Amino acid sequence: WNGGGYGTCTLVSCNSGYQPSGNTCVFISTAPTLTSITPASYPACSCQNFSIIGTNFGPTSVAYTKNKTTMVTATNTLSYDTPTHLFLNNACGTDTGAAVIGAYDGWVGVQTGPNLQTSGILPMAITTSTPDVISVTPSIAASGSLYCPTFQLASTGGACMGAVWEAYAAASGGVSLGFRPLTVTAGVPTAATTSGAGCFDLTGVAAGSVFFLGIKNADGAISDRAQLTIN
Repeated sequence: WNGGGYGTCTLVSCNSGYQPSGNTCVFISTAPTLTSITPASYPACSCQNFSIIGTNFGPTSVAYTKNKTTMVTATNTLSYDTPTHLFLNNACGTDTGAAVIGAYDGWVGVQTGPNLQTSGILPMAITTSTPDVISVTPSIAASGSLYCPTFQLASTGGACMGAVWEAYAAASGGVSLGFRPLTVTAGVPTAATTSGAGCFDLTGVAAGSVFFLGIKNADGAISDRAQLTIN
């Protein structure tokens, strides 16, 4: 009220069990449905943005995966757009292996309301993740030093838990010098570090030597190569 009339009120939020509809709150009485999820297939150890289309979504909707009859316990908070559109942004994973790779029954939309109504399911496939190395730090190391690299990887193809790294000498025709363990933080596939047994002893390695470095995930997928020069 400004002395001449009332202003316009804008709906900010609704109580649990209700969702916005225009400028009012309406009771959630219908279970959500799923029409499509994009993408429907993605690499295991990566970060993805998902677009979920359906009906009867609300601001407090959550989602989780169902693999055959086993429900994954972790839930993901969704970004609410409209009652027919949800976003799940920057969802990252680092797990791999037989328990992860393959077809999932799909994402299950859960409408957080009085009765926790749930949607049906849609097919989804998780594929083998091929690491995509963007850079390795340092890329130059001194002869006689202990080399402990840090790898930066693309969000679309990262490092999985249990990944290892390999070095092979360019001058010897690509002969591998063996695999060493990597440290990958759960849920962060875009970085991998080394320490202890994961480091490479450069004692006796001549200055001017060149090595190629790569990452191998536990499912066998091998990355492109980064270069290390010894000075």
